Amino acid sequence: MDMEAVRNSYFGSILVKKIRNGEDGDKFKLFSKVIGFDFLKELNSITYFSNGAKDNGVVLFKHNANIERLVAIIKLDKHHRSTTYGQETIHGVGKGKDRTYICFPNKGLAILAPKRGLTHQAIDVLGGEDSLKSLPTCLHDAQDIDQSLLLIGYGDLTDLEGDFEDSDLQKHLSKVCATMSEESREIRMNLQATALNNQSSEHIENAAKGIMSMIAMSKDPNENYMRFIDAIQIRRDSVNIEGNFRMGVDKLLEIMDPSIEAIDLELLD
Repeated sequence: MDMEAVRNSYFGSILVKKIRNGEDGDKFKLFSKVIGFDFLKELNSITYFSNGAKDNGVVLFKHNANIERLVAIIKLDKHHRSTTYGQETIHGVGKGKDRTYICFPNKGLAILAPKRGLTHQAIDVLGGEDSLKSLPTCLHDAQDIDQSLLLIGYGDLTDLEGDFEDSDLQKHLSKVCATMSEESREIRMNLQATALNNQSSEHIENAAKGIMSMIAMSKDPNENYMRFIDAIQIRRDSVNIEGNFRMGVDKLLEIMDPSIEAIDLELLD
């Protein structure tokens, strides 16, 4: 997720304003002041990657935070232990299933992972070892989109583990790519999926359209669901399935408003 693009978009600017001026706005301001880091303003991007297995993912944050101050706060945790990997220091905090490993390999980057070994792997990849040789086609094409991308995701389902392994998704799909952008105050989402064969792609297309039809024909269809359905288009070409969603920002925020108001920042207590 490109947080800079989100903040600069009409959608993101309104969302940030709602969070800052919401019920927990004062709590958020105090939290930001204590740690010296306003993540709504100083967080630049969030990247998550995983093989799908439980507790086997890594989060990368690009930021403008004061690392020295963050490290000082991290060290206040009574379970804090630091280790080194090459030239990098890794901070372990929390205990048991909540234990997390944090590393700041350079001034504007942070690594978070549930296992120390995953932190090591992330450091290696960032250092050029075992890095991706080339971008998947859909990600390469996304770079040429005129409007600014707010969010982009890619999954190679053939190698996923954990709950995804031998799932219906893995039995029918090989790759999925999704993007979210804003243009002319309109949110646009695109989903491209590659099925394992024509039969699977037809099955997925029919299932998606069938669900939409069932909602539309229900006795008391939810008005918001209907607005979402009207904004979706699905098409298929051989093994490739594509879904597009387009809706005005104001209309989308109107639907989302109850969810935004329900955002609970009790983790800041």
